[in-house]
Amino acid sequence: FNPDFKSLVSSARLVINFCIAGRLLKRPELLDLARHGLDYVERAHWQADKQFYAFELRDHKPVSMVIQSYAYGFVLAMHAHALMAGVHTDDSPIALVFERLEQRFWVPEYGAYSD
Repeated sequence: FNPDFKSLVSSARLVINFCIAGRLLKRPELLDLARHGLDYVERAHWQADKQFYAFELRDHKPVSMVIQSYAYGFVLAMHAHALMAGVHTDDSPIALVFERLEQRFWVPEYGAYSD
């Protein structure tokens, strides 16, 4: 385990986990952790100048800018679970991430997303 290394998939997955657990167990402190994680993803992984998420961080700074539909799928699920859990009330991030998936990864001739 390296506490200085963060992956977009694992960061988003932790937010999802805390949203689900907080909601089902009715434990607001878990939703607070989800909120904290969501803020981290949007503050550290999101690269506003490039308009996409950094895939990997070291010491909270981007080290890999690989863009994968797999990771964006987790970001989409993260925002959806945060909305369902009441961690945030703005659904615009869901539309933004879905639009990124459609524009960057959708391959119409195969009817699937590429990675």
